[in-house]
Amino acid sequence: MRRVILIALLAIMAVALTACGSGTKEVTSATNNAKVFTTGTPTKEIPSVKWYTFYRGVLGLVAATWVDYPELMVNANLCESIVRAQPDYSIVPGLANFVVSDDYKTYTYTLRDGAAFWNGAPVTAQDVLFSIKANTTPPFGGANFQIADEIASMNAVDDKTVKIELKFSDINFNGLLAGTSGKIYEKKQAKTAGDKWGSPGVGVECTGPYKLGEWDPATSLTITRNDTYWGPDFKPLAKEVVFTWPQEPTMVKTAFETGELTGGWNVPPSVIAPLQSSGSGQMFVGASDTAVQMYALIVADVKKGNLADPRMRQAISLLIDRNAVASKIYNGAA
Repeated sequence: MRRVILIALLAIMAVALTACGSGTKEVTSATNNAKVFTTGTPTKEIPSVKWYTFYRGVLGLVAATWVDYPELMVNANLCESIVRAQPDYSIVPGLANFVVSDDYKTYTYTLRDGAAFWNGAPVTAQDVLFSIKANTTPPFGGANFQIADEIASMNAVDDKTVKIELKFSDINFNGLLAGTSGKIYEKKQAKTAGDKWGSPGVGVECTGPYKLGEWDPATSLTITRNDTYWGPDFKPLAKEVVFTWPQEPTMVKTAFETGELTGGWNVPPSVIAPLQSSGSGQMFVGASDTAVQMYALIVADVKKGNLADPRMRQAISLLIDRNAVASKIYNGAA
């Protein structure tokens, strides 16, 4: 294993990337012709991975509250959703199997055998009901309010089964629960934590293949392999992952070159060129047709003032030298 596996991507979804370099391949899936990026098949256990957590530290572990890269990156390894999105965008069972009615208005989820939290407690329908409500309504899940607005009713059929009736047909609803709205947490732990739920020193109780280790909000967060993981789907080969977030670009560059960081995603643009030529590891950059880094000019009022004239907005757009932004600000990685 090379000392540094560095991923510098400007795309929102890594599964949509193409790549070049030794030991990589691109596979076109039969589902939606999605491009799946992989660096190869792992072969042996390693004791630890030290991972660069993008642009800031982790603020909380309830994914629906933050819906941002640092929190989502950590939470994805800790907390499972009721269904799971595959790299080819297909939806498969996660914590639960599912049945969808022909009119896409009724979704029934039955927890898989053995589904359990880190503490060994079985996942119940009440945990599912609590979690989906918490993930889609304030104070923790306000960002997913549109999902809550779709739901007409949500009830436990028995201890392992939840039925959700929608107000209208939605063929995509199942996919929505593959994200933060479908994350399942232990109701008992969350209720005990109150408004501190997910915070440092309190954390969450989840079901995933990793569980929460030490968390210093100023410097790092460690997750450790859950050797009693309930499911057959994953068996992590890294015994722990230490997420850390140095901010000064020179520190980031030095950490990668010395092995203090063994991997990372979306590094500071100013260090892309020096790291590409350092020989300390590998960098993968998404192809130009898959990079979706976006900038937006937000116009507060288009009914009055200079920006009310669409020609003025078009003129501002034409003034932006996009090639210069890509080559100078992002060192060609955009």
